[in-house]
Amino acid sequence: MTTDFGRSLSCVSDLQPDFAVVTGRRLLAEAIVRRITTPRGRLIDDPNYGIDVREWLLDSVTPSDLQRLPAVVDAEIQQDERIVGSTTTAIYNAGVLTLSITLDPGESPFTLTLAVSELTVELLSVTP
Repeated sequence: MTTDFGRSLSCVSDLQPDFAVVTGRRLLAEAIVRRITTPRGRLIDDPNYGIDVREWLLDSVTPSDLQRLPAVVDAEIQQDERIVGSTTTAIYNAGVLTLSITLDPGESPFTLTLAVSELTVELLSVTP
């Protein structure tokens, strides 16, 4: 049985020009991307929602930062009631932070991969 996460317009950082509708894993992945790229306190009705991983790139990224970041990302992701668990890995190279996040919604985990710079967040893939 597959959980029905509903339907929504595709929106990683902005609505898509074609107003594409997403469902299933893609819908959940996009919600998680928004959660980890929304600065805490930005949502009026949920002041404890979000972190912005781009802020980690504003200063020089140290090995210690890269070691701590996955736990911070996972703690935020697991606040989403649809997520049972998550595991994040972070690689920083030439100004781009690549996050590989395995999400467990309680059935068949899947992985999303993001490329994060100071200005942009790109959802590279959502794979089973």
